[in-house]
Amino acid sequence: MSGEAAESWEILPTGTFALDGGAMFGVVPRVLWQKLLPADGEHRVRLGLNCLVVRSGPQVILVETGIGPVVDSTFGRRHAPSDEDGLASALAAADLDPADVTDVVNTHLHWDHAGGNCRRRADGSLEPAFPRATYHVQRGEWQFARQASARVKGSYRADDFEPLARAGQLLLLDGPATIAPGVHVQPAPGHLPHMQVVTVRTATKTLFFPSDLVPTRHHLAPAWGMSFDCEPLVVAAEKGRWLERAVREDWTLLFYHDADVPFGRIEFAGDRWSLRPAEGD
Repeated sequence: MSGEAAESWEILPTGTFALDGGAMFGVVPRVLWQKLLPADGEHRVRLGLNCLVVRSGPQVILVETGIGPVVDSTFGRRHAPSDEDGLASALAAADLDPADVTDVVNTHLHWDHAGGNCRRRADGSLEPAFPRATYHVQRGEWQFARQASARVKGSYRADDFEPLARAGQLLLLDGPATIAPGVHVQPAPGHLPHMQVVTVRTATKTLFFPSDLVPTRHHLAPAWGMSFDCEPLVVAAEKGRWLERAVREDWTLLFYHDADVPFGRIEFAGDRWSLRPAEGD
């Protein structure tokens, strides 16, 4: 696979939304995280929704689908999305039609990563939002989402993934897989038992999409995790393993939830990880 490469990648920013700051930073005291990401009057921080589009041969691959159209007023008040349908706006800005997308990769099926997977027909029924696409999800994550325990079920919405199986557009993966030349997924447990991360290799660089393993640049430190993480100690170990490789091989990282600095390269110095801008990547 080492000789294969994708043609290009581009960030597809689909807007921002608000989430409780304490939930986003877990055991990290507020006095520390609020210096980096100030909370609003309702204790929420502003997060990005940075999807990714990769072109590899005839394939157009979309990584994550954002939160989808806002159709629930309660959801809208709680999460204050910046766009009523950020994914549709971002696709149009990139001169892409939903029918152009051949593959969708969901790192996991939480509503803020898979919310744009499906759309409603005029009669109210649901169908895949990308009619020609194969949706790639780890089998373990699919099973975990469908049997979610009380602790995690609030992060899943069946409407984001059940229609995919009914339409025959869901491909369940069992471990590492190649989506297209230069585009690979690998399991990275911790946030969830079966989350997957994405690497994209072009002729000149490698992009790493760590999903919620490193949701923002503020989560580079091992101890800076989220209360949503199922196994915080596993997150810290996985994060260290992947970041060490990213430094060694000079990868660019794309932070899905960083509203201000969506991507960059990292370095390790003085026993801490830090970000150096990757402008032009």
